[in-house]
Amino acid sequence: MSDSTKNMITIRIDIPVDVADETIVKLECLAVHLKDIVNAEPSKDPSIGFVTPVDKEREAALAKEADDRRQEFKRRIVQAFRKYRRLTKSGKTEKQAFGQIALEYDWPNSIAKDITTSRRVKINHYMRFRRMKTAIKMAAQGISEPKIAKHVGVSQSTVNRMLQEARKQKVGGLS
Repeated sequence: MSDSTKNMITIRIDIPVDVADETIVKLECLAVHLKDIVNAEPSKDPSIGFVTPVDKEREAALAKEADDRRQEFKRRIVQAFRKYRRLTKSGKTEKQAFGQIALEYDWPNSIAKDITTSRRVKINHYMRFRRMKTAIKMAAQGISEPKIAKHVGVSQSTVNRMLQEARKQKVGGLS
C-alpha cells in the first residue's frame, strides 16, 4: 500500500433519484467543509474540536456554484426525458432508449431509467391535473360532456368520471 492510499477513505452512498440533486449539492458542500477541517487548527476548547475560518465570499461562491450545478442537472434531466420520448416514438424499445440516454449523458442505465421514469410520472400527474381542471371549468360554464371530451382529448366516460369525482369533492362549483 502506497503512502497516498494509506490516508484515503472510500465512502459509498446510495441516493434515491428523486432527491439526488439536493443530496449531491449537500455532499459537495460537506466535502468542501471536510477539506477545511483537515486544514483547520485544533481548538483550545476540547469540546469544539477544530476551528475553521469562515470566509463569506467563499461560502457565497460555493453556494452559487452548487446552485449552478443543480440547475444544470435539472436541465439534463429534462433533456434526457425529451430524448427518451423522441426515441420511443421513433420505434426504439424502452431498454434501447435508456441505453442510448445512459451513453449520451454518461449515466448508468439504472439512473437513466429511474430519472426518465420519475419524470414521466410527474408529467403524467401534471397533465391529468390540467385535464381535470379544464374539464371542471368547462362543465361549470355549462358545456356538454362530449364537447369537453373532444377539447380535453379524452373519452366521454373519462370526463364523466372526472366530473363525478369533482362533484363528490365539491370542487369548482359543480353540483
